[in-house]
Amino acid sequence: METGRSSQDERGEHDDRGREPARGHGPRQGQAVTQGGAVTFRGIPYAASPAGEPRFAAPRQHPGWTGVREAVQGGPAAPQATSRLEQVMGHRAG
Repeated sequence: METGRSSQDERGEHDDRGREPARGHGPRQGQAVTQGGAVTFRGIPYAASPAGEPRFAAPRQHPGWTGVREAVQGGPAAPQATSRLEQVMGHRAG
């Protein structure tokens, strides 16, 4: 895989170095996948954090960022309660 930096572009096109437009939040760095020429950006927030008062409200626009955002790893997983079946089946990784 090849790493590249993105630039703002309304057409949504990318070049062979993995550059793609930053969809309104700011520039980002992703990975160009060699199979099929796809560009992957992981860990990009879709909305502002819902912590506190807006917990059950409609999503709010993310404020964006300055500089180039590293977008090659996924973000944190949503917390989930432990399954009651884990006592019987054991813990399954993955």
